[in-house]
Amino acid sequence: MRHLVIAILAGLALLLGAAGCTHVSPASGQATVAGTGDAFQHFRGEYENTPLLRSAPPRSVAVLPFSGNPAQWSSAPEDQDPRRVLRTSFYNHLSSLPFADLELAEVDRRLREAGLADPAAQAKALAENPGRLRSVLGVDAVVTAEVSHFDRVWLGIASLVSVGCEVKLVSLASGGLLWRARHVSRSLGGGVSESPVGLVAGALSAIWNLRHEELYSQTDDLFREMVGTIDIPDKLPMPRGIPSITLFAALRPERPLRRGEEVRLRLVGDPDCDAYADLGSFRTHIPLLPLGPAEAAALRQDILRQAGERAQAAGRPLTPELAQLLEAELAARTVYEGVYAVEPEDEAYGLTAKGYLVAVSGAQARRVDPGPPLDIDARPPAPPQGLRAEPLDRRLRLTWTESPDPDLAGYEVYVSDSGLTGFALAATSEHGQADVDGLENFAPVFLRVAARDKAGNLSEMSAYLKAAPLPDPALAKLPAAGPALEGVLKDAVLLRADQGPFLVRDILVVGRGAALHVEPGAILRFAPGAGLAVRGGDLAVYGTAKRPVRFIPADAAAPAGSWSGVVLEGGGRLSLDHVEIQGAEVGVTVQEAAPALRAVRILGSSQAGLMLDQGARPVVTCSRIAGNAGMGGLVAQGSGLALSLTATTFQDNEPFDVQNFAPLELDLSGNWWGGSARGPKVLGPARMDPALEYPPKDCP
Repeated sequence: MRHLVIAILAGLALLLGAAGCTHVSPASGQATVAGTGDAFQHFRGEYENTPLLRSAPPRSVAVLPFSGNPAQWSSAPEDQDPRRVLRTSFYNHLSSLPFADLELAEVDRRLREAGLADPAAQAKALAENPGRLRSVLGVDAVVTAEVSHFDRVWLGIASLVSVGCEVKLVSLASGGLLWRARHVSRSLGGGVSESPVGLVAGALSAIWNLRHEELYSQTDDLFREMVGTIDIPDKLPMPRGIPSITLFAALRPERPLRRGEEVRLRLVGDPDCDAYADLGSFRTHIPLLPLGPAEAAALRQDILRQAGERAQAAGRPLTPELAQLLEAELAARTVYEGVYAVEPEDEAYGLTAKGYLVAVSGAQARRVDPGPPLDIDARPPAPPQGLRAEPLDRRLRLTWTESPDPDLAGYEVYVSDSGLTGFALAATSEHGQADVDGLENFAPVFLRVAARDKAGNLSEMSAYLKAAPLPDPALAKLPAAGPALEGVLKDAVLLRADQGPFLVRDILVVGRGAALHVEPGAILRFAPGAGLAVRGGDLAVYGTAKRPVRFIPADAAAPAGSWSGVVLEGGGRLSLDHVEIQGAEVGVTVQEAAPALRAVRILGSSQAGLMLDQGARPVVTCSRIAGNAGMGGLVAQGSGLALSLTATTFQDNEPFDVQNFAPLELDLSGNWWGGSARGPKVLGPARMDPALEYPPKDCP
């Protein structure tokens, strides 16, 4: 493995050496390569300063959006456009030169308003009518560039980071070339610089967890050297005493900032200066103060450690000379820091963080944060309005007026049983509608909706809405009957529990075309001789385990049999759920009908609990037939019977639990017979086994 590492590093070292200088001749055939400074000793790419730069130097410059083909890049960060990253880095280094430069955001705004936002349109204008760009931007020259490399390639256990582009400075007065440079900066082992300044920037980027710090560091090295090749004419003397900025970064979450969250602004540069930062035009002159002595000393140690580790991992340990230069660079640098805390109602998007360093002489340097634009959103959206509910079976479908907020991300629906407290998240939605499931029919709940924006801010809750799901949405429109009932129903009615108890004064008949619906918890009290007869109509009783429906005598002291009971006959839809029928003459009589009885308790009837006559086809489950006299619990007679009876308890019925006079054997298996030592009291043909040994466990 050691030999493999040496071979890989040696091969990459050769590759790095191959990226050296290639002399360029200008289009005129006469080379004008100027420069005697230190930058030229480091820069290994191609560069050219033309005679036009010396004869007609620009006073103001704008950096146009960089171009390039993303298909030629590998391993570029998915959420970062290398063209924007390199443009920002170049702008940072160009700002140290004696040109009046136009802010990048202002360049983009002016191009957009002039219909030149497309790079192809910019290139065409520059080639055919540079004067138009001069009029639009108000500058003497523009910088154009094409990104050629922005990638990291892994080779075995080592990596090669490459950043490259071709940059041109073009006069807008004549369209002539002023300066150009082309280079691919490659670095072995992930962007480890060979210069003390680059080592500091790379180490800080890693310590502060700046995203993609390897590529940023390599970009910074590339343009620090490239911009240094621009030969500044004597007509544009370099300003004196401009402080140096090594790094500026805005540390924050990778999403819009919310109320109370912080943007931590850090600038590394010359000591004994005033430092501040702007967040675009949204917040300006945020003070940046030097770190305290202890904190600064700890950071210096971290930088030295990180730089050494990065160099070691890259296979190029720091030489004693470079380590000494690094320590000297750190001693000559100060870290300035400031914080901006997002205040309530703050809202701004696309902010560019910029750091400034001002020397005692008044000379100023600035640096733009290389990260993506900053969004601040501490303003919650408006609460939803117009909340409406459509009752469905065990659920509610809510609708509301959608919010017009442009950064809306969705809605949250909250439910409570009380209406004042206890609201819990029940559903989310991206639009003005949501279904709240898992509710109990007829049980009212309170609902509120809040809007959520892309930053995660939640609006105030909407005004609450009280609603209850219904097994049939049509029930919500039914008229309420009562409290006194008698005669023949001709339409559909709903007995609401909160409007009872209801007094049935005589026989209440539900004929064909009519329907009687009964809410959970309703109580029907039957006067002597009264009863309920369903003859071809519909009966739906929606009791629940917690709120059963009760059919009882009007007088609690009345003897058994004071009212006639419930008669179900005809082809209507018949269902009784969680109903207690007590003290009737015959609890339930079924004839030529197929009702569903679930969790029905038939108690204390004087003649019989459940009477099955001609054509009866009931489905009875999880019910209780107990304490019935006369003929007992269940009586079957007539032909055409089809009984389904399961998980039902028979207890204390006299003289029999079941009497079967029908010309067929009743299937009574799967039921519990009260635990009597006598066993089931059954008269007539019936199959009992297997019987339940214990009361049904899964029944309400």
